[in-house]
Amino acid sequence: MVAADHSGEMCTPCTASRRHETAPPVLPETWWNTPPLRAAFASRDMGRVLAAYRADPRHKAVFGEDGITQTLLGRWLGISQAEVSRYENAKIQDSLSTMIRWAATLGMPQRYLWFDLPRQQRPNSIRDSAGDPASPGDAEAPKATARLDSVTDANPAVSASQQQWRQVRGSLAHYGTRLTTMALELYPDEARVSGLPVLAAAGWVPEQPVPLDAVALEWVEHPPPPLITGQEPEAAPTLPLRAPGRAFPSYSSAIRYLAPPSLFENRASYRLLGSSLQTPNGPVLTFGLSSYFAKFDVAEALVHELAAYVHRDSAPPTLGALPYRALLGTRPFELADRAVNLSVTAVTLRAAERAGTPEFLVLQRDSRAVAVGSGMTGLIPAGEFQPASIAPQSIPADLDIWKTLVREYSEELLGMPEHDGSSGVPVDYDCWPFYRDITQARDAGQVRVHVLGLVMDPLSLNLILSVAVVFDAPVFDVLFRQMASSNVEGTLVSDGGARSKHGIAFSAENVGRFWAEGRMGASCTAALQLAWRHRARLLSD
Repeated sequence: MVAADHSGEMCTPCTASRRHETAPPVLPETWWNTPPLRAAFASRDMGRVLAAYRADPRHKAVFGEDGITQTLLGRWLGISQAEVSRYENAKIQDSLSTMIRWAATLGMPQRYLWFDLPRQQRPNSIRDSAGDPASPGDAEAPKATARLDSVTDANPAVSASQQQWRQVRGSLAHYGTRLTTMALELYPDEARVSGLPVLAAAGWVPEQPVPLDAVALEWVEHPPPPLITGQEPEAAPTLPLRAPGRAFPSYSSAIRYLAPPSLFENRASYRLLGSSLQTPNGPVLTFGLSSYFAKFDVAEALVHELAAYVHRDSAPPTLGALPYRALLGTRPFELADRAVNLSVTAVTLRAAERAGTPEFLVLQRDSRAVAVGSGMTGLIPAGEFQPASIAPQSIPADLDIWKTLVREYSEELLGMPEHDGSSGVPVDYDCWPFYRDITQARDAGQVRVHVLGLVMDPLSLNLILSVAVVFDAPVFDVLFRQMASSNVEGTLVSDGGARSKHGIAFSAENVGRFWAEGRMGASCTAALQLAWRHRARLLSD
């Protein structure tokens, strides 16, 4: 119905719809600066950006109650309604030229994009001068990656190489657990753990949980150098060009310059050299010194290689089609081949009082903060097995799984990063109140720690020590009375939509649902499943 004071023959939404049948509205740059749109841009998934653009309620004032339909958006972009639906719900758009055309058509600002628009296709509201003032809210907006140097702009091969690398890297969160499932299928049954989405060598997953105190740690002062480092010719396709004819020397260097997360440092790490959790003389783990990037450069190149294959080929991958992964063979358990730096993942259980249901903790990882597992859910705490400081005396002093767990609890649950590894001062554990309190509770049997096994993620081939830490409820409530709902890596997941300071119910449904929904990685899923298998033992000790 046309209002009495309206001078035209059609209502405003109808007039707008007629005017925009073939072209979208021209929007100011500030229009795009909203939380849903910024989150969509940060995902580097054009389908999510299109969905957030269409769903914006401000369109209703112009286009009526239905806003911008998929049919109308498809008309602007030159695709069908069905194609819009597929892109919004599943299909990744990995054609750089198509993304450039769509972004230019809708007037997306360069500052929010993860690829470069040609200058002539940038909206007029984008000012390219470095001296231009930022619009309100820009501090929260995802910035387009800064150019490395002028040659990147001038050389199409360099730009195309880096954009393709970013697209593959940006698709990892979208794929969820699908890449892991594909990677698992590359390995024979004897390399897998029955019923779990992980790999393991013989003796790595004991039949029963092993008390942490029973595991001996040994040290090798001068370990042999790894044979595979991420700089082999087979890894070259995973490294983008840095300049004409010259690629980045390592995957970590590409990350640092092209997609830097807020947490990314090359700290000292403990490299696993030998392991057995089932020996007549008791479980033994042997370590030497390594660095985080030594592990990262191999693992993330393996991930990138498989993701790039899936981008270009619809056929199921084979080991022969993945030359870098093929270097490690069908049983990638030889620890001398590469820097197998150990990480530790804990299933944290708050044992219920009386007949109540135990609870466990899950973290939603922030895609902007972390380089590994971004956008996925994971167990908390979880982290690299590393010294607590860069001081040399910390290396032998911190070769202790329990100390690592306590530091991770302090950082991830209490928001205290003082012992995150960046300090030059060794930790004085005897004078640290939280360490003293939690260790006293463990000595009193109110906190119980068991090793569930060593498992290997089939996608990255990273090795993880899975442990279960069971707290008596009163002790948990005292130790974590100031527990934060989020940390620098992400946000605690709530139970059923309601915030719970104790976590999520430890039930068969919850243990399985994160993997089933494609939201949790293989190693965390394996730890949860192992804890569930051994729940009677863990919760009765």
